[in-house]
Amino acid sequence: MCTLSWQIWQGKLSLVFSRDEALDRAVAEPPRTEQGMHSRLLCPVDPKGGGTWFSLNEQGLVLCLLNDYRSPPRATRRSRGLLVKDLANHHNLEDLAAHLKRLNLTDYAPFQLVVFPGPEAPRLWHWNGEELAEVVAPASPLSSSSLFPTLTPWLRRRWFRRQTDGNLLRLNAEQHRQLHLNSGPLGRYLGIRMRRAQRATVSLCHLELTTREGRLHYQDLLSEQQSTATLALQPRGAPQGFTAVQRDQPLDLEALFQSKNPGLHQSLPKLTWPLLRWVLCEVRLNRGLRQLDGQHARDFCAHVLDHLDVSMRIAPGSAALPPANSRPVFLANHPSGGIDGLVLITWLSQHFPDLRVIVSDALLALPHLEPFVVPVDRYQRNHGALRQLHGAFSSDSALLVFPAGRTARRQQGRLIDAPWQKMPINLARQYERSLVTMHLDTANSRTFDALASARKSLGIGLNLEMLLLVREILKPARKTVGLTLGRYQTAQEWVPRGQTDQARLAYWRGQYDQLAGNSEPTLSSTEVFS
Repeated sequence: MCTLSWQIWQGKLSLVFSRDEALDRAVAEPPRTEQGMHSRLLCPVDPKGGGTWFSLNEQGLVLCLLNDYRSPPRATRRSRGLLVKDLANHHNLEDLAAHLKRLNLTDYAPFQLVVFPGPEAPRLWHWNGEELAEVVAPASPLSSSSLFPTLTPWLRRRWFRRQTDGNLLRLNAEQHRQLHLNSGPLGRYLGIRMRRAQRATVSLCHLELTTREGRLHYQDLLSEQQSTATLALQPRGAPQGFTAVQRDQPLDLEALFQSKNPGLHQSLPKLTWPLLRWVLCEVRLNRGLRQLDGQHARDFCAHVLDHLDVSMRIAPGSAALPPANSRPVFLANHPSGGIDGLVLITWLSQHFPDLRVIVSDALLALPHLEPFVVPVDRYQRNHGALRQLHGAFSSDSALLVFPAGRTARRQQGRLIDAPWQKMPINLARQYERSLVTMHLDTANSRTFDALASARKSLGIGLNLEMLLLVREILKPARKTVGLTLGRYQTAQEWVPRGQTDQARLAYWRGQYDQLAGNSEPTLSSTEVFS
């Protein structure tokens, strides 16, 4: 039984890991540095099996192991702690993931393995004894318990997140530690620091990690002995967006609306704007952005997802990510709006640090997103934006595109993307880019769908439901986004699939429909958005 929590702020990771164990189990050895097969490791050692539940290597990979008591127990032949030591020898997240997926995990009892690729958003692999699931950006904290294995972790998470305002509150090192040393209102039986007749919270690991070094503070809670160990990390270049962002002024949605659509803004009575500011959640939005002032752009999306308690689960049958030198362009459906971009930027930017996203230039109002945005102006032809588009496609940066250009709508009970635009296919052909489709499985709320349906029934052309998109981000209808990734194709493979870009677009839309399991024909823009 364990509880793991973390905060990532301005390129620094603060991680606290409580270990709950049987009181008759041999006392663990304090953290020490040892030479692995391919890397130096810093980890405590469990004398029973010789493995560990926590490790840091000199490439900055942090591994944390939690038991999974919700899955059915099974006979095992090997300690899960030894698996942590084996995987800790890898130099990067990609190699570790590939190794883990090749293993015969039936030798191990169910577990959750959380991996931090340095001071960045973590990745979680859950082995339930039958299937290995990969989760992007799990929210803090994570917990496991043999007593009420579903209820106890839920209660701990709920209490912890209330203390930290949904992980928006910035904690210093001592405040972070104290949350793990406190049983809280849950008491000694269920609290994060627990004590029962035969089990107790026996130790605490507190890691402070930068891109240069990791400092691990270890406390044996039974003997009250403490120790500190440091591991220097191998230097690596700072990725894009690794600077703190400070906003000059609050977000003014009326001013943004006026700049993008002055004609419509002028036609609206002044009295409508107090109502629109409430509908668009301007006060709550600015409150959250204010608490994220000073955060690195690279960590912004992950921090928002952590606050919203939203994560992304990658389908087991997904293809592997394309290599960086393939210059990939990712074509994704757009089922929910802002959440789609947040999860994909968080995931893809860890593998492609120079990722750029083709989206509306309205998002430039959020300076944290500026390093990723290639702006598109939907309301007027902008030659500067067109030059940026060509510059993005001619570069080596990985690109993320939502070819529908707007959020999907529900038709006959199914969520359908608008017709895909030809622009990404045209530019990808011109600049010989690889393409790969991905399917996101999520949706907006029933309120959003109901408003869209009512608007269409009344013959209203203005997309009134779009006013709810901010609320859909702040209160997501689904907390877990599913992702299925298709196989990438080089330009030499996909360009001959059609004689024209329109035919190639139809080919790629067909590839996406197969990936998503869609069999119905693509609807016209009139059918979807009229």
